[in-house]
Amino acid sequence: GGPTCNKRAGHAPTRWYGHPMPRHTILIVEDDAAIADSVAYHLGKAGHRTLVAADGATGLRLFKRERPDLVVLDLMLPQMDGWRFTSEIRADDPDVPVIMCSARTSEHDRVHGLDIGADDYVTKPFSITELLARVPKAMRGLSCLCQNCATQEVRPVEPGAD
Repeated sequence: GGPTCNKRAGHAPTRWYGHPMPRHTILIVEDDAAIADSVAYHLGKAGHRTLVAADGATGLRLFKRERPDLVVLDLMLPQMDGWRFTSEIRADDPDVPVIMCSARTSEHDRVHGLDIGADDYVTKPFSITELLARVPKAMRGLSCLCQNCATQEVRPVEPGAD
């Protein structure tokens, strides 16, 4: 066996660009299918297991069932907005990292997102390279003892390039 990572058990090391990297489960809650697909594709190519929900209520059910290591969250969602989603998951799990990705760009929205529990806030449109660079940073706060989480190099891949 390889190294084990953080309190959320179940991911095994894999190789990506020659660097050992743990498999984390990342929940993407995004109602724009093109954005959700792109984020899921690139995180999947980076060795992560991805789950996608197109609305907040479905995202909350997936969160409670799957216990992801990280949540990438839109704010303006059908059924349950990202603000309420964050409050709900924080009551259930105060430690899971959350990266909010939103077209809401005001300072008030960004600060409010961080105040209610987001670990990071990325404004749309965003670069997939930037988002990928933020993922390991957000997960550094987990109680992970392996070197892989802190030292992984994250680079986007072009669709179809395997």
